[in-house]
Amino acid sequence: MSVKDQFSAEEWESLVHAPFLVSTAIGMSDPSGPFQMVKESMALAGAVKNAVQGEAGELAKAVAGELRQHRPGRKDLVGETKSPSEAEAHAIGKLRMVGDLADAKAGADAAPFKKWLSGLATAVAEAGKEGGFLGIGGESVSDAEQTAISQIESALA
Repeated sequence: MSVKDQFSAEEWESLVHAPFLVSTAIGMSDPSGPFQMVKESMALAGAVKNAVQGEAGELAKAVAGELRQHRPGRKDLVGETKSPSEAEAHAIGKLRMVGDLADAKAGADAAPFKKWLSGLATAVAEAGKEGGFLGIGGESVSDAEQTAISQIESALA
């Protein structure tokens, strides 16, 4: 029985959306320009690749393995939200449900999966400097991003 078989199709889709929800929550916490968005996307992709090759747990590996074939749309991630703060709150709320789902059905794989998602939040937030000018100055993780990381960790706890 594979890890995926423990979940319904809808539940599995929620788990596969989770890394994108993490990235969305971080990105919406402190919206920045297109260069920062690209850096954050690249950080997400790198962290997903590391999960497949590393020791992130079987659930994280299975989810990461499916991400290449699955690209959720905006509505899948943030629903009908109107502002970045609403999108961030919506993504974090969905991550809370993902954490609960992992706890209920993934057994020993739940903790490494949730730790992996928390690590994704940090990797995405650290991907580009916030503030400054043309990459000079600024800070690695803004206060808003740090708050989002804390909210994600709390949602997944």
